[in-house]
Amino acid sequence: MEDRDSSEEKRQDKLQWIKKCSLMDDDFMRKVFEDNIPCTELVLRIIMHRDDLKIKKMQTQHEIKNLQGRSICMDVYAEDEQDRKYDLEVQRRKDGADPKRARYNSGIMDANELLEGDEWAKLPEIFIIFFTEKDYFKEGRIIYYVDRVIHGTECVVQDGLHIIYINGSYKDDSPLGWLIHDFHCSDPEQMHYEVLAERVRYLKHSKEGKAIMGTLADEIKEKWKTEGLREGRAEGRAEGRAEGRAEGRAEGREEEKTEVAIKMLKRNKLTKEEIAEDTGLSLEKIKSLADKIKVAVF
Repeated sequence: MEDRDSSEEKRQDKLQWIKKCSLMDDDFMRKVFEDNIPCTELVLRIIMHRDDLKIKKMQTQHEIKNLQGRSICMDVYAEDEQDRKYDLEVQRRKDGADPKRARYNSGIMDANELLEGDEWAKLPEIFIIFFTEKDYFKEGRIIYYVDRVIHGTECVVQDGLHIIYINGSYKDDSPLGWLIHDFHCSDPEQMHYEVLAERVRYLKHSKEGKAIMGTLADEIKEKWKTEGLREGRAEGRAEGRAEGRAEGRAEGREEEKTEVAIKMLKRNKLTKEEIAEDTGLSLEKIKSLADKIKVAVF
């Protein structure tokens, strides 16, 4: 009876989590956009002010490996019919939208574009777009276009890189203002854009969608638990941090520590030294695990 009560409690927790999700939750946003060109086109058309923009390819959680350093994983990656590339990121935390992250992402994207002997002109236009919860630059604008300019002039250097910040706290009745509203909206019936509402409605209210979201909730809990090993990481995820720290401090639980270390290695976001510090395993043990699973960790 106790197990049944516990199972029902967990089910209700998942349903409440699903109900509260909005596109500002990056995990939910990626699920909404997964294999969904119409949603991607809608958002990019509004941001770029281009009704004729056509997406030929897109992918959520698109990863570009960097064997000599830190790899990148984009929330939504897209290419249009003119071969322009787009990296769309939803960021609630300020450090996630650091301009240096935009610089790094664009550099990794560029590094994979040219073959030896290719002309520089073959580099495509790249758009790094941060959809932030708050006004990152605190200038009261709804959108910020960041380009390289020549000091003392109005001349913009046409290098093909464009960085865009969307102020998610801005409210007005423009198409972009409506999009911002929809990104914060947890109820599909209150959304302006039917293309987005239809997909959100499917994930929240259909039997198949709820099954997808239930699996996502389990994955997120596990991710938070793993990330919780790092003190102060992932603000607002107190339960996950507590579980992770408890796991990391458990004496003699070599098997569990090893399992967490392998997950961290596969995610390829921390150095071996950081993983050793967080798990309590020796650096030699971490290096041995990395060799066994053949992951290039920086």
